[in-house]
Amino acid sequence: MEEKILDKVYKIMNEVYPEHYNDNFISNKQIYIEKFDKVFEEIEIIYNEKDKYNLHWAYKNAQEKFNEAFFDIMDEHIKPEISKYKDKIQDEQILRIKKISLKMKKKLKRRFEIFSIASSFVFFIDVLFSIILILIISKLTNQGKSIINSATLSSLFIAFMAFSKITINKFLISPKVKKFGWNMYKKSINKYKKILAVLISILISIEDSISKDMGKDEIKLILKKVISLKNKKLK
Repeated sequence: MEEKILDKVYKIMNEVYPEHYNDNFISNKQIYIEKFDKVFEEIEIIYNEKDKYNLHWAYKNAQEKFNEAFFDIMDEHIKPEISKYKDKIQDEQILRIKKISLKMKKKLKRRFEIFSIASSFVFFIDVLFSIILILIISKLTNQGKSIINSATLSSLFIAFMAFSKITINKFLISPKVKKFGWNMYKKSINKYKKILAVLISILISIEDSISKDMGKDEIKLILKKVISLKNKKLK
């Protein structure tokens, strides 16, 4: 079973922000966390049933679905929450939170671009291997025809080489290219989840610190801890 964003939020809160762990504030975020999880569930179904789907279409579909969900939820939930803290957080800290959010948007945008580039790259590799095979087999076929004088044997040799090309492409090259593409697809999904879980965990921690009147220095510390999350592996 695939790990949900909520599970990642619990991990981050326990490992990075344990002093701000608050079930009530986590529950308050579940409305849009569940929306994200629903999008990821649809995307992951395609991965789990990848034999039924075209890889290039899968990349494009994932990009469109996630792009729409992310920016809708940012506008409907996350931005209003950040604005809610204006009277209790310094302007520079509000700016820092917005910068973190913007940075995460840029990371997601780069991931969207990777989707497109990867899709094109997979297609290019597939075509390139096919061309190389055709050139090699054409050369071998011409050499074979010069060696084999019989018209029947020449025809059989050409048929054998053509069959070999199709077999190598179908059972050796194409599966490897597709495996590479689908692995990148899966890794991108996991990256998306982590980025979203980090952003949600920051909001929960800030909300908790404000409710406890812990002061503005604590919010600075929360924001500094984002750096530690860059290298932390949350599978």
